[in-house]
Amino acid sequence: MTLPPHDEPASAVQLAAALAALGMYDGTNSADEHTAEGLQKLLGVVSDGQVPSMEAVREHITEMKAARQCLVDAIGNVDILLGILSGLTDLIGEN
Repeated sequence: MTLPPHDEPASAVQLAAALAALGMYDGTNSADEHTAEGLQKLLGVVSDGQVPSMEAVREHITEMKAARQCLVDAIGNVDILLGILSGLTDLIGEN
C-alpha cells in the first residue's frame, strides 16, 4: 500500500480514540487487540533502531516493556477464555 506524502498509518492509540468517539470501543482490549498493539510497538522499535542514540535506546526499552506487557495481557485473555470453554465442556459432559 502506498501512502500519500506525509500521511502515516494511525497508531493503536489513535484508532482506539476514534473508535471510542464513535461508541465502538470501551477501553478494554481483546486478546487480538493486545497482540496487535504489542506487535505494533515491536515494529516501531525495529524500524526506529537502525542507528540509535542513547535516548532512543532508553525509549526503545520502555516500548519493548510495553509491547511485552501487551502480549502478556493477550495470553492472559486467551487463558481466561480457555478456562471458560473448558468449564463449559465439563458442564455439558464432553471433553
